[in-house]
Amino acid sequence: GKTGNTERFGTGGKFQAKLQGPEDKLLLYMRYAYTRDEGIESDNLVVGGIDFESYFRKIHSWYARLELEHDRIKSIELRTTAAVGYGYFLLKKPRHSLRVRIGMMYRHNDYRDQSSDSTPGLDIGLLHLYRFDNSWKVQNDITYTPSLENYHDYSVHHESYFEIPVAASEIWKLQLGMTNDYTGRPADDKQYLDTTYFGRLVLSWP
Repeated sequence: GKTGNTERFGTGGKFQAKLQGPEDKLLLYMRYAYTRDEGIESDNLVVGGIDFESYFRKIHSWYARLELEHDRIKSIELRTTAAVGYGYFLLKKPRHSLRVRIGMMYRHNDYRDQSSDSTPGLDIGLLHLYRFDNSWKVQNDITYTPSLENYHDYSVHHESYFEIPVAASEIWKLQLGMTNDYTGRPADDKQYLDTTYFGRLVLSWP
């Protein structure tokens, strides 16, 4: 927050639960961001989802995911994205992995000030993870979801962060990174790109 010549208040967070086994992975997540500048909302976002992936033949997998999003600033009452597809590890080592996911998706948008729309499309993702010897970690994820009906209708979500253990702790960590959300066809009078820089104090436990 900030007071004085200008007033600003912002808060945000992320919750993630992961069940990891030798043959599959289940991920539940939710993130939230809220900001007011000079008494006017500049960020009001809630995103939640579930992602399941099953591995076979070491470097192959299939996945299914569902994501719900509410963004008051972009006039999105509810955006629902469901996808299913195939994953492949381009690189799979104990401390370094790179994989792609390609599938089909269906997206439905309910807007606050205009009619809703739905579209089938593609779901393309690139996920990169590198762990250092000292337990530091770098992660980069990007997801591209273009419509099959209109090539102008697509969205891109990107997140990159650097994670550092706090005081050699296995529970507390610090994440420094950024996210980008780009919409090829935003609601009326809205911007195409939202960029957020963040620092997160992370509490994690098995």
